[in-house]
Amino acid sequence: MLKASYEIVQTEKKYLDELIELFIGNYKKTREKNPLLPIKYGTYEGIKPSISWMLNNCNGVVAIRDGKVVGYMSALILNQFKGSNRGAYTPEFAHSSTEVDQVRIYNMMRSELWKSLASLECTVHSITLLDNDALKTDFFMASYGLLVMDAMNTVDRLIETTKANLSDKYSARIAKADEIDAIKPLVLSYRDYMSGPPIFNNIGVEDIDVMLERWFMEDKRSVWVVESHTETDAEIIGFSNLITDPDNASYIVRDTSVLGISGTFILSEHRNGGAGSVLYNTASRWAKQNGYEKISVDFESANPLALKFWLNHFEPVTYSLIRHIDDRLIGKV
Repeated sequence: MLKASYEIVQTEKKYLDELIELFIGNYKKTREKNPLLPIKYGTYEGIKPSISWMLNNCNGVVAIRDGKVVGYMSALILNQFKGSNRGAYTPEFAHSSTEVDQVRIYNMMRSELWKSLASLECTVHSITLLDNDALKTDFFMASYGLLVMDAMNTVDRLIETTKANLSDKYSARIAKADEIDAIKPLVLSYRDYMSGPPIFNNIGVEDIDVMLERWFMEDKRSVWVVESHTETDAEIIGFSNLITDPDNASYIVRDTSVLGISGTFILSEHRNGGAGSVLYNTASRWAKQNGYEKISVDFESANPLALKFWLNHFEPVTYSLIRHIDDRLIGKV
């Protein structure tokens, strides 16, 4: 049997409706596996603004077979990305294909996209995938590695899963603005931890004082602290930054019904003793009282402490992968 013939061309606005149709088809299949995901992104009006934005702002290609669009892949060019060099990022709505011949279509689109990225002197490409085992394997085989996972759980289930490890030694609450000085050392320790081995994630860009003031000024954000209690005293030993409709997360987990976790740190001597469970049990009960249905978190796969805790309490829904190429080849290919 002859293999189907494909044409790879540049993305154009005239393909908008076909791209939306492709994404919706795959998103609905993903929601069958992960019903935690918002319904709205599986509708034309729900996803149209994102794909329209992609067509206006990203470099991309489209796969065509027999005159019909069967795949697309685009990337946003960033002057500095995961280092000092130029790179590109493909969000989960910026790629899709038919199920038929999917891996082959992705291989062709990825090859053509990399030609464009290399010509623009990009040395890094990251892509966020829906929960698709075949595509994850394909990208791993193409020299991509896992970078970040986004995961979700319902508020009710999180209350239940954190019950088993509660401890009277700890309590959690929303922090007050006048406690910035007590929280600041924890945030600095969090930055050091994230930027050091084995994670090497450079998150220390914003001035710490400016950042903390902004945290307490934003209406959609709440800073939580967990305290360790003795007979005579209480000490803040951890924090978590929670945000409504989290813009730091994968696009498809964003929703007004979702409370996102955006950074958590607990002092090492208080880990594995129930402090994290107390923090998220208390925060989840607060979230339920305030009308939230789900909680999301994104975390680096190279973070061994986070990986164990989050996967015990949350279900992954997207996987962000990354590939670096040798920057000595830029301008030679």
